[in-house]
Amino acid sequence: MTDLLQLMAAPFAACVVLVGIHAYLGLHVIQRKVIFVDLALAQIAALGGTFAFLVGVSPHGTSAYFFSVGFALVGAAIFALTRMRQERVPQEAIIGVVYAAALALAIQVADRAPEGAEHIKETLVGVLLWVRWSTVFKTAAIYALVGAMHVAFRQRFFQISFEPERAYAEKRWIRLWDFLFYGTFAFVITSSVAIAGVLLVFSFLVIPAVIAVLFARRISTRLAIGWSVGIAACLVGLVASYRLDMPSGPSVVTSLALALVVAALIRYVLSAERRKNATLKALAGVAVVAAGLLGLGVFFTSGKFMHVVHEHDWEQQPQASGSTAGDDPFWVDLAAACGGDPACGARRLVELADWHLLARRGLASPDRDRRERTVEVLAADGRPESLDLLAAAAASEKDLLLRLDEARAIAKAGDRRGLGIAVELLSDEIPAVIRDDAHQFLVESGGQDFGFDPFAPEGANREAIARWRQWARAR
Repeated sequence: MTDLLQLMAAPFAACVVLVGIHAYLGLHVIQRKVIFVDLALAQIAALGGTFAFLVGVSPHGTSAYFFSVGFALVGAAIFALTRMRQERVPQEAIIGVVYAAALALAIQVADRAPEGAEHIKETLVGVLLWVRWSTVFKTAAIYALVGAMHVAFRQRFFQISFEPERAYAEKRWIRLWDFLFYGTFAFVITSSVAIAGVLLVFSFLVIPAVIAVLFARRISTRLAIGWSVGIAACLVGLVASYRLDMPSGPSVVTSLALALVVAALIRYVLSAERRKNATLKALAGVAVVAAGLLGLGVFFTSGKFMHVVHEHDWEQQPQASGSTAGDDPFWVDLAAACGGDPACGARRLVELADWHLLARRGLASPDRDRRERTVEVLAADGRPESLDLLAAAAASEKDLLLRLDEARAIAKAGDRRGLGIAVELLSDEIPAVIRDDAHQFLVESGGQDFGFDPFAPEGANREAIARWRQWARAR
């Protein structure tokens, strides 16, 4: 329980802050019938962050934030200008086009950047699990300013969203107030996407507000329902992600979606003339869905699906003659004889008088697959001589993921050199995705994180890395 509280306290606080502002904005969005404006603005902000990433700006630094805000404000201006009293083309269609264009541009920009695919993934699912308290407080301050502005001008904002014809009749500056609405939205979205990603931000905006609209008419009641449902779904999603070892952001999205399904069923029963029949139908539907989910759960956790035991036919076949892995007949024969089983490979390897030389050749091979197989075999062997070879190979291994695999293998054999190798992968010059993987491994090994943030700006983790090094030496 203590570990759960330590790991999930800051992410839960971030969720509460996000729900607080997005459930309110969601009421405006639903009333305006521009459901996907959040998704579009979030993607435009993500495009700004991706562009900053391409030009060498840290994706979590202040400069990247202003890149994202600038792009999002341009999107806000587009949406304010495209709102028409008499629409020939629904504004939702324009929003969809802008979203698709922003996503396409983000993919193209990311394709030019190192680790671009990982950055795109990060913008979609966010880094909620790694949010720091300083980020939570800063985001809460930004949202408080936005909230204060909406309270001060609430009559204008609510009139334009809920009574647009009256606003037009009174000759309000519709586009100006629209721009102010979308502009404040842009500041909120930019901060939200950096923490939670596009998918979770969209869910926070729409799902609590939809549930609130199902059960209430008054704005205050809708807000209370939206906030309550959003916070409860966050709690359930984060606890499930911890217990089931799942990504935190998608887990919260799933929890919100399930909350919407439950709310829709309750609303269906309450509004039915024959509630008993409606209840039986709802329960039958729940049973069918539950059975389907249970079947999928059994399949996805079965040995046939799990990667650790699942083997494709093509993985068993020798590599093409053009591959450098085929140049060494020993490793081809070993793979064929053992079927990819590292323990079998270790037994056969150490039976040979020149196994030490063969292992060094495998670790020095230009073929990444052969080096990976050699690491697996030596890790399965686990003798001091094999660990010495792995430690020496890790010092010169260019593939950082494979170096981390070597560190894991050494550490799991009880050799502290593996922890030291993993700690060095926390350095600023290492890509953030590798730092993240190395940090997760170290947290699993040590049960603490020393305040390290894999996505922090350069130099921010200096003290945390020093503490990790001290910890590794003391093991």
